[in-house]
Amino acid sequence: MTRTLRAAALLLPFLLPIAATAQAMGNLMYEASSRMWLQQAEQPVRATIQGNMLVLEVNAMMNATADSYLAIFHITQLGQTAEEADSLINQRIATFTSRVKKHGVKDADVFMDMLSFVPVYEIETTRKLFSKTYQEVPAGFEIQKNVHVRFTDPHPGQARYRRCEGGDLRPGEG
Repeated sequence: MTRTLRAAALLLPFLLPIAATAQAMGNLMYEASSRMWLQQAEQPVRATIQGNMLVLEVNAMMNATADSYLAIFHITQLGQTAEEADSLINQRIATFTSRVKKHGVKDADVFMDMLSFVPVYEIETTRKLFSKTYQEVPAGFEIQKNVHVRFTDPHPGQARYRRCEGGDLRPGEG
């Protein structure tokens, strides 16, 4: 038995690399598309000849000033019914957009994005003689939306949108 253990201990270091190589090859086969993307990213300049023309393709970044900026405001609203939650959030958004429009933002620069509209449950506890049971009971609805506002001047925008919030909307609320 000792001889068998010695033989296994001697062969084990030689057999492990074979299994590890197979696993590594399997992973490389699955990641072939990502390897090609990395190889393309490593080549910032590519030269090809098309007829009598030399075509240079350059992948580079340019440090330029921004044409416009985007502020995203997240809104969460609760209501007893779906209609109530929807009407309350639409009133909040209408108030906000009317305040933003006073500062020169156009209708085309304001966009609403629906995130979720889910029921909300409360847990109701029922006590019996020797037990307690917990049951989920519908309590209302929660709706979440994002309001995207595009603007071109970054410096007055921060104070401007804080004034438009009026304690109603905050960036990243939720």
